[in-house]
Amino acid sequence: MKRKYNKRLIWDYINGENIDNIDELEDDYEFMMEVIKITHDKKMYHLCSKQIKSNYEFVKFMINEFKKDKEFIVQIANFYLNTINENDTTYHEIVIIMQKLLKYEDLGESEKLDDAIYTYNMAASTLLSKEKLLATMVIQQEEDLMMKKEFGLGFLIIKTGIGYQSEIICDYFATEYLIDIIKDDKNMNLEAFLHKSFTTFQKVKEQGLNHFLIMYISLYDSNLAEYISNHLYLLKDALWVMKRIENNWYNYEQIELEEKKDLFERLANEQIEKYHSIYSYKEYCVHLNRMNLDLPLLLEDYIDEVDKDYLDSKLQLADYRCLKEIVKLAKKIFLTKENNNNLENIFSEKEINPNKTKILNFELRKKCNSENQKK
Repeated sequence: MKRKYNKRLIWDYINGENIDNIDELEDDYEFMMEVIKITHDKKMYHLCSKQIKSNYEFVKFMINEFKKDKEFIVQIANFYLNTINENDTTYHEIVIIMQKLLKYEDLGESEKLDDAIYTYNMAASTLLSKEKLLATMVIQQEEDLMMKKEFGLGFLIIKTGIGYQSEIICDYFATEYLIDIIKDDKNMNLEAFLHKSFTTFQKVKEQGLNHFLIMYISLYDSNLAEYISNHLYLLKDALWVMKRIENNWYNYEQIELEEKKDLFERLANEQIEKYHSIYSYKEYCVHLNRMNLDLPLLLEDYIDEVDKDYLDSKLQLADYRCLKEIVKLAKKIFLTKENNNNLENIFSEKEINPNKTKILNFELRKKCNSENQKK
């Protein structure tokens, strides 16, 4: 329980009055925290005993209190980390806290600060890579297929391992796993998924952006989704990405249509060459337009560029076969909808089962403890 100190005693200390038990007070981290809250004077740190400077709660308080003074908090963090084992949970937590405060954009202010920025960012990155790799190895070695599926990306392993009872560590790994999920690449593309699943961004908004993101995350890792649903502030960056996707909605569809057109033209020309057809790509586009296939208007651009009488002439057998293949291509590229299993409804109805997650947490903790005892 936190102590309550007489305000007069605190002010007497601040004003330099004679105090009988001053050594005892300067060895009391809660008292010194009260003093610093009032004075916001970093010089008070140097009056603290080594014991206080090695106290995790005091160090965390000081870093937060003086976070704008980067070189000073580096001094505080460095002293603390030199007093504890690098495998301790609090060691990892301070590294993560410092990594968040020391940004690469601060480089150039001083050589000492530059070293600290590289050191703490590298330490956090190394921790992340190491633990994610270990989690991946656990998943690969798991023989129980149900458990393997429930592991997802591996957040449960982090949460019950290095992040056990540490919100700071869990938040850090949850954020990094979330970045993996929403980043723009071929395997995990949120923007492409949205366009395949919803006709308009308004449809996404109707689901609730937080709700949609939690459900989307659950497709990759249900335990991560369950954790973030209880720590919604972790969705801050993801919501920013959603805003960017909303603003780019129309442009994305136009770009996608242009890409489809280029693909269609390339594949159609391959068929024209294959069947030695007398018709050109533009002329086949006009044929497609006449067939009322509801293709994009973009394909009608060529309607005034071809000879109508020539098109009305009788097609040869090879040309008919070529047209048939081109029609298949057009339907596949422009008209076929991917089977999204009615995702709009799934996302509005699906819920995460927290009880299932708790059971898995318990089972994994039990398994980890059993393996540790064997060692």
